[in-house]
Amino acid sequence: ILGFGDEFDIKRQESDEWLRGLINCKVLERCSIVITSRPHACQELMKEANRTIEILGFEDEEIKEFVQSSFPIDTQSAETFLQELEECPQFYSLCNVPVSLVMIVDMFKELKCLPSTLTELYK
Repeated sequence: ILGFGDEFDIKRQESDEWLRGLINCKVLERCSIVITSRPHACQELMKEANRTIEILGFEDEEIKEFVQSSFPIDTQSAETFLQELEECPQFYSLCNVPVSLVMIVDMFKELKCLPSTLTELYK
């Protein structure tokens, strides 16, 4: 798995040749290669891939479903969390990314409220 697709310098000839060889199984034969990247990065090289998969984030309804499943017994906490989340757009905007939503929910469970700043979330 390569998690640096966004930073890969495809303008440099040697980088381009190496990555093309990797994608075409010339560098590592009989290996499956997964390159993570935002959609706009490495577009030219991705044309050579056998398959591309786009992972989409949560929609609003999926956020709600996830939060409710995170508080299976304490439905009041789920409602409080969702209400606080709606009042805090900087946190809500992160929740479409599943791993971010997990972090925010976990912090809410620990603190019984949302952190006051984004910096506090990432501490």
